[in-house]
Amino acid sequence: MKFRHISIRLRRKLIGLPRKKHHPIIHHIHRKHRISRRTLFYMKEYGPRSHLIHEVIKDSTPVLLLSVILTSLAGFALRSILDKLAFLIPIVIMIPALNDMIGDRGSVIASKFTTGLFLGKVKGDIWKSSFTRHLLYTNIKVALLSVMYLSLLALFFSAVKGFRPDLIFSLKIVFIGLVSSMIIVTVLFLVSVIGGTRIFKKEEDPNNFLVPMSTSIADAVTLVIVSLFAILLF
Repeated sequence: MKFRHISIRLRRKLIGLPRKKHHPIIHHIHRKHRISRRTLFYMKEYGPRSHLIHEVIKDSTPVLLLSVILTSLAGFALRSILDKLAFLIPIVIMIPALNDMIGDRGSVIASKFTTGLFLGKVKGDIWKSSFTRHLLYTNIKVALLSVMYLSLLALFFSAVKGFRPDLIFSLKIVFIGLVSSMIIVTVLFLVSVIGGTRIFKKEEDPNNFLVPMSTSIADAVTLVIVSLFAILLF
């Protein structure tokens, strides 16, 4: 690999440019020194004078507050039906692990889609883009495999604790996990694609909004959907 260098004077001039505004010097450096525009953009937007930490905190704080509210409301809702779910030991065992797994899926979807936007991999119609479709299908497959594993583990540990589920009961538990995960991953995907695209068009970093929001939505929606299915099927 051949490394390209620019002078300290030119580097300082680049870093000192106003953020979120194009400047002809970027094109000049790109043509003269053969440095990619993405590298120059990163140096300008996230250099020592960019106040990156301040920007992340400013963008993320309102979303984090909303995330706390959503998670709290979901917790209160779960507490109100806890007595009805108390006898469903596999569900009680599965919910924390399912929450964590779905939250991880939400973060992966948000960060991957944002990266695709920045790298120009999302081309043409967003919904027909091969990158977008691959992202959805891959995460659904991973979620389904993970939920199958979690469901079987929950049934196993509940049996160790003395709970003896029959075949129909076990199939219902697996069904709840699989259907819930598909619904929640689809919701997170829609939030990431729609929200990420709109935020990106405003020349903001979607990660500052989507990552905390997707994890909180995952927590809230997982509790609600799993609880509803448990009440309907049992």
